[in-house]
Amino acid sequence: NTVQKKLSIDILNANAKTIRISYTEKNPLRAKDLVQKIVDEYLYSDVERQSQSTQNIIDFIDEQLAVIQSELSLAESSIVDYQKKNKLNDDVLLNFKSKRIEAIENEFIELEIQEKTLQKVFQKLKEGVSVEELLNILSVVSDLNFGSIVQKEIQTLQDLIIQKKELLYTQKNENESVKFIENSIQIQKKLLEKNIESYMELISSKKKDLGQKIAKVEQKLYASKDKEMELARLARIHSIKEKFYTQLLENKTIYAIAKAGFISENIILQKPVIPVIPKTPKPLLIYSICGILAFVSSVLLFVVSFLLNNKIYTINDIVKRLNKQQGILGLVPFYHKHLEYSTLLVNTQPKSILAESFRSIRSNLEFDIDQTSSKIISITSTISGEGKTFVAVNIAGILALAGKRVVILDLDLRKPKIHLAFNAQNALGVSTLLVGKAKLEEAIQKSQQENLHYITAGPVPPNPSELILSKNMRVILDDLKKTYDYILIDNPPIGLVTDGMTSISLADYPIYVFRSGYSKPIFVENLNRLVKDNKLNKLSIILNGVDLKSGVYAYESKYGYGYGYGYGYGYGYGGYNNYYADDTDAYSKKNTQSMLTAVLNYFKSKR
Repeated sequence: NTVQKKLSIDILNANAKTIRISYTEKNPLRAKDLVQKIVDEYLYSDVERQSQSTQNIIDFIDEQLAVIQSELSLAESSIVDYQKKNKLNDDVLLNFKSKRIEAIENEFIELEIQEKTLQKVFQKLKEGVSVEELLNILSVVSDLNFGSIVQKEIQTLQDLIIQKKELLYTQKNENESVKFIENSIQIQKKLLEKNIESYMELISSKKKDLGQKIAKVEQKLYASKDKEMELARLARIHSIKEKFYTQLLENKTIYAIAKAGFISENIILQKPVIPVIPKTPKPLLIYSICGILAFVSSVLLFVVSFLLNNKIYTINDIVKRLNKQQGILGLVPFYHKHLEYSTLLVNTQPKSILAESFRSIRSNLEFDIDQTSSKIISITSTISGEGKTFVAVNIAGILALAGKRVVILDLDLRKPKIHLAFNAQNALGVSTLLVGKAKLEEAIQKSQQENLHYITAGPVPPNPSELILSKNMRVILDDLKKTYDYILIDNPPIGLVTDGMTSISLADYPIYVFRSGYSKPIFVENLNRLVKDNKLNKLSIILNGVDLKSGVYAYESKYGYGYGYGYGYGYGYGGYNNYYADDTDAYSKKNTQSMLTAVLNYFKSKR
């Protein structure tokens, strides 16, 4: 079925009787081989069709040879047995034959062959064989010498059967023309049966007459010799069988030679070739279609992405959703190098864009924080993955670089990360301090940055919320204020748990972190609700993970300033990936510098 769908046969010239065979598929060599094989099979079937009638005659002769051979053996046995019984030798038969008897026997043999052949045809006609088999049988007897009437009827039936086969190539069995020819075939078959019956009766009568003639001649020749006469009769039967057998062998040889000499009547005008230019594919058409599909797909992808986009990318995305004008503390650019956890980077990359962004945040803090006393900075976000720990560690680091004494507290007791940022142990920490199992001096650890200390979260307690709400928390904060200029608290995500509300309320400067391309607009609604319910009017916002390379973003406040920004980093809660490192691109630095200046001007005007 697969081959037929790809195969094409066309008539090139009906008068010249020429056809073209073509095959279309992806593999040109296989297409060529298939066409060649189809041509070979067509020529073979043509020869096979021509030799079919000859093969049927040979098969019929083989059947008759088997029968005659058996009868000939019986005849020979009868002669031998009779000679032994009557003590007769072979000399009796030497001069027995006469030319007259021999001529009569030849005629008798011919009638015998015709009779057996017609019996075969008559039997098949009575059995109602198929059209194909009937045509093969008629081809067997068409070359034999029957009476003119029978010969004519056989030829007529052959022509009708061939006509029906040719008509069936273009018509169905239900067609009126086919039905008419089928009816004519049935009538011709019955007519042929009657003619064969009549002709077989005529043959039988002739055989009987010839038998009587032979008997009379033999009686005249050997009237007084009964034993010799019986032996002559047996010899005559043997002779008839032998001549019949010999004639059949000769006919088989003739037809076998004829069959071997058949060749196809068709000629290959051109052998299968592979075309230089493939029918398909057509490069220009494919490129055009692919280009159109690519353009349409890109437009659809852009439209769908735009319609389904539900992320915060710019400061403007936050400001336009705020119920009150909250302070914008700054932006943190994207960091492109991979970091497994939040890490202190501002001390190792002091000239990077990242360090500049945190210096801008430090400058903005100095406008709003009274420098005469120790202050608490509390940082939180809506969910994990927005970068609050990274922001907290690097704000602490940039403050320490300015000579301030800073300590970081990890109050995310459920999923602590500060010890990972400093690659430290978490055996002692906030949880052990709150339950009274350690002293403050024992829990404080020093970082590689001068003036920067930290207290890890400690072992995960079963009741973190209750521990943070206890009086010991305030005691710890009061003790730390005596030593440090800034106490920076890393809180758990406030949109998931309420542990961070205590430190946010106590903080002198609460900070809320959003992440560009990660945080959703609904998080701003969460911030609005938090500010309204807890009256956090001093809450400021940091937009983290801003990518300058993705485009230029602008924000214009009611005070009339504007800036473009980019670069940033991205990571998940508890792990960071691809923080931005030092960037030497002049445009990016200039763009970032204008961003930092604009934010600084905003805070000056607001103050």
